[in-house]
Amino acid sequence: MSYKPHPDEEGKPRNKVKKWIIDYWETPPRKGVKGKRIRKVFKCEGEEEAKRMELVCRRMPYRPLPVNPRIIDILPEYFSYVRLHRSERYADGVEYCFKRLTPFFGNIQLSKITPQIINEYKKARPRPQRADGCTGIRAINMELVYFNVFYNWAVKQGYTYPLMFKIEKLPYRPKLKQIIYPIEIDKLLSEIKDKRGEKDNIKKVLILFLYECGLRWKEASNIRIENINFQEGIVYLQDTKGGTPRLCLLTNRIKQLLDNLNIKETEEGREGKAPLSGKAPLSGWLFLNPHTNKPYGSIKTLLTLASKRAGIKRITPHQLRHSGATLMEEAISEMIGDCFSRYDYKHNLKWLSIIILTIFDFGRGR
Repeated sequence: MSYKPHPDEEGKPRNKVKKWIIDYWETPPRKGVKGKRIRKVFKCEGEEEAKRMELVCRRMPYRPLPVNPRIIDILPEYFSYVRLHRSERYADGVEYCFKRLTPFFGNIQLSKITPQIINEYKKARPRPQRADGCTGIRAINMELVYFNVFYNWAVKQGYTYPLMFKIEKLPYRPKLKQIIYPIEIDKLLSEIKDKRGEKDNIKKVLILFLYECGLRWKEASNIRIENINFQEGIVYLQDTKGGTPRLCLLTNRIKQLLDNLNIKETEEGREGKAPLSGKAPLSGWLFLNPHTNKPYGSIKTLLTLASKRAGIKRITPHQLRHSGATLMEEAISEMIGDCFSRYDYKHNLKWLSIIILTIFDFGRGR
């Protein structure tokens, strides 16, 4: 028999084994030539599926690997692999980086990659000097990381041998993050206006969710009215970065603004009105754009214009999140009499979760 259960699945009934070793001979290129023997591990739901997989493997046509191919020759296969097995965002990043890498590395054979060629790319790669002081070193390091991942994939596919050296990155020192203080936020909120020049309170709430609650833009803009518990003062976040839902605490200033916007919880259920149209929203989005009936796509232009009118530095949505988290960390460090920067991320997360839950229970009178 050319298929058998994996040793890890020993003792299980054959119809419940999910890991199988399939041993088969690849179809030879021509008669009189012995094919290559291949032994692989497959995930199959039971013996019947393993039997069908073994038959499929035996019927696969002979496809010899190119000997020492050029990088440009196997890039289409790699892009297809990434699109199938990685996220769409990661695949877009790979293709974007290889637009820079291909003109330099495209015609080079995989076995000819040396430290000297990598260093030549670092020197030849253009480094545009942007207005914010960025020199492109971080982008070069990211391209080298993607290239290293691509080379490791080529090694697994049998196109070449592993590199005998480590691809070194350029020294990079990240810029210090600019913290937005509450005084600047108050000035910013006073200049948040709509196209008619009137105060836009719903966008103020959105900015406060970013700053005081530390939410990402996508998490804040996709909040739904039915996911807000006004009695407990919490928000249930569904669209998160990692895909794991979590809870968020409402601050007093956000609660007050929501009450002023007539977004509240009644005995019949949660209800709210669109702030500009004055009509009940057609969907459950809290930050509903009345012109598109969808959540707002971006507020970068709004923040830029408001910052300019308020006479403060330019502010971005993600900068609001980092500033709020930094100020929260400083406040909690003073409360416990210690500095979070001395510990690792898991230690900080443990302390933060304990303190936030304590404050949350105290606020509810428990």
